[in-house]
Amino acid sequence: CSYNIWFNYAEQPRLDAVARLLCEGAAAEPPGAPPPPANAAAMPTPAFVGLQEVTPQWAAHLRPKLVAGGFHGLHCQQPPQQYFVALATRPPLSALRDVTTLDYHRTMMGRALVYGRATWPGVGELVLGTTHLESFVGPDQQAVVKPNRRAQLQQAATALEAAGRRHGCVGAVLVGDFNWKETPSEDGGPAVAVVNAAG
Repeated sequence: CSYNIWFNYAEQPRLDAVARLLCEGAAAEPPGAPPPPANAAAMPTPAFVGLQEVTPQWAAHLRPKLVAGGFHGLHCQQPPQQYFVALATRPPLSALRDVTTLDYHRTMMGRALVYGRATWPGVGELVLGTTHLESFVGPDQQAVVKPNRRAQLQQAATALEAAGRRHGCVGAVLVGDFNWKETPSEDGGPAVAVVNAAG
């Protein structure tokens, strides 16, 4: 599961609703907030969540709520930026081990990958990661932002693949805000192609 909490809209009632959605599958959002997914009422509660646009204030607010909901803590990008990504697991997945922040070589925005390993009983070891790829900041910056985003996705896929091979994992999962679909004509194809090419 992946959720961008949109720090510009992050107010306590909305963050409490996000925590309920993740912990209980409850879909209630306060008036005026962006609507939850149409199928939110039927959504199962996730065993793995990647969050984007987390701030230190909202990490401190969400962490105890996630722990109360059964999550094994909240692992945040280090060192935290103005806003950052975070990762959490809960049963049937184990707590994350060897949690790592990988800063991207190409970023104007302090973007990074946070990843670690978890055990899924009866299945095996998984590498789990979350990221927030470079954001659209206007057409005049696209010549820099688009190549950065592609490089970031390739770097993330390579890191997850390497970690998975090194530890004999059965799979790797990357979630996040890839910022790929910027116009109605874009379908995320490059993101899918890069991940598939990485294995």
